[in-house]
This record gives sequence, structure tokens and C-alpha cells, in this order.
Amino acid sequence: MNANAISLQEVEELVASRRGAFAFPPGLEARYERETGPRRARFLVNTTLRTALIYNIFILCEYLLAPDTFLLATALHLFVVTPWMLLVAHLL
Repeated sequence: MNANAISLQEVEELVASRRGAFAFPPGLEARYERETGPRRARFLVNTTLRTALIYNIFILCEYLLAPDTFLLATALHLFVVTPWMLLVAHLL
């Protein structure tokens, strides 16, 4: 186990001593972020990419439900919303 890893006993002591507090001490928060941050960022990027793909599949529904606005809907999907989603995924 890593020497900087958070021990279960340390967390339990902090929880028991700080009833009603909504955050751990800054040092423990920083250690937690350092240990879990990269994994959480990868998860968010993967989720955002899958979400963009699923969102663009709904273009088919736009065509079936409102064919008269299909071109506008497609343009908004592909040239406005999806680039913003991909930008967010890139910035994470």
C-alpha cells in the first residue's frame, strides 16, 4: 500500500470526530483528489463521448417526428451541441 494512501482508520476517526461537517480537512481532501482525480477525469471523458454519440443518434428521431425541421435539427446537433460536448470532454 502507498505510504500516502488514506487509511480506513484515519477516515473513520475523522468521520467520528467531525459529526455534521460536510468536508474533510484540506490535507485529506488534497490526498483524495490526487488519488482519484485522474481516474474520475477519464471516466467523465468516456461518458461524455458516449453521450455525444447517443445524442446524435436522436437525429433519426428528429427526421421521423418532424421532417420539416430535420435540416435545422441536424445542423444544431452536429455544428452546435456536439462540438460543445467534445470541447468539454477535451478540457476535462
